[in-house]
Amino acid sequence: MNQKLLAAEANKRGVSAENLIKLEVDSKVAATSDDQVSAYYQGYPNEFHQPLEDVRDKISEGLMQRAVNEGKLVLLLSPPKVELTFDPARLRGDPRGDPKAPVTIVEFSDFSCSYCRGAESTMNELLGNYPGKVKRGYRDIPLRQLHPRA
Repeated sequence: MNQKLLAAEANKRGVSAENLIKLEVDSKVAATSDDQVSAYYQGYPNEFHQPLEDVRDKISEGLMQRAVNEGKLVLLLSPPKVELTFDPARLRGDPRGDPKAPVTIVEFSDFSCSYCRGAESTMNELLGNYPGKVKRGYRDIPLRQLHPRA
């Protein structure tokens, strides 16, 4: 996904993906300070068999690359929204949550699936942690390829 987004934006701007990274990422990463380079050098004494001055640029470049790689990609896309139907009769009573709650989780599940059964405790915990705020709808989705009698 990251590569596709990067390629699309680079194409839109008429530059290569590499140049886009330099423009939007590398140029915005703060340069490493002499103190950071020295601290790294002293923290890994067995990694370098040369004096600090001989490897200063290499360490600085490595620290900047690490900062770029550890940066977080923030997607500003709106999450898709779909109206789903469910049986309102299955919203009543505990542990399904308050039928008047503003947030509805529609659970797609298979009665024969052990993984679906395992999710039951998580759903009940979620409903218990947000009383009056979350309700659960249910949609039976039998996985007949895995559970022939579902």
